[in-house]
Amino acid sequence: MRLLRSLINIITQYRRKKYEKRLNKVLQINGIEILGKFHQAMNSINCEYWLAFGTLLGAIRDKKLISFDTDIDVGVLSNNDFDQIDTALRKFGFEKVRRIEIFTKGNCSERGFELTYTQNGVLIDIFVFDQISGTNHIYTHTCLWNNTHFRYLSTVLRVTVPFEGTTMYTFQNILVCIPKNYKEYLQSYYGVNYETPDPHWEPTMSNSVEVVLDAIGILDEYKGV
Repeated sequence: MRLLRSLINIITQYRRKKYEKRLNKVLQINGIEILGKFHQAMNSINCEYWLAFGTLLGAIRDKKLISFDTDIDVGVLSNNDFDQIDTALRKFGFEKVRRIEIFTKGNCSERGFELTYTQNGVLIDIFVFDQISGTNHIYTHTCLWNNTHFRYLSTVLRVTVPFEGTTMYTFQNILVCIPKNYKEYLQSYYGVNYETPDPHWEPTMSNSVEVVLDAIGILDEYKGV
């Protein structure tokens, strides 16, 4: 049984690496074009969004998409009309492929979800942020898919960052939106040395991240990607 489990893990890791390599290749070829279309779609309904996580880091630090990244990360606030967002994205050629929902048990009261859209093989993860009342901070959730036996279960992380609205930014000859306080935003998540690449950095190393106990992320796929 132990040998079989090890074999399953090896096969799972191989398939994942192959899948991520394909995503990375497509992102480097089509990523900027697709990000430009996403910006147009959101702008068409006056919906505020911003580059988040690795996409923001690449835009600010490297002036390009990070070479090993596999998707585009953006943030939106939870008070948006997501049916309107879906309609706008479909109008611009995007297709919704999955939704991650946070489920809890016991006294845990965390709620949240994440959406993923695709076009021409490029994935865009939309992280939904909530405002923390009385502060200039917002929070969202991200998941660690570290369970090889249950594909749709994951460890849930709560990410809290400072946020003071958005501003326009020219990135690879296209217009995008980024946080006005992008330096503080990036320092909060990646640390004060965010401008120096760290190949060993992991989300759990961030001071703005905490594991949410008694919560799981469940993946609902609309289409195989």
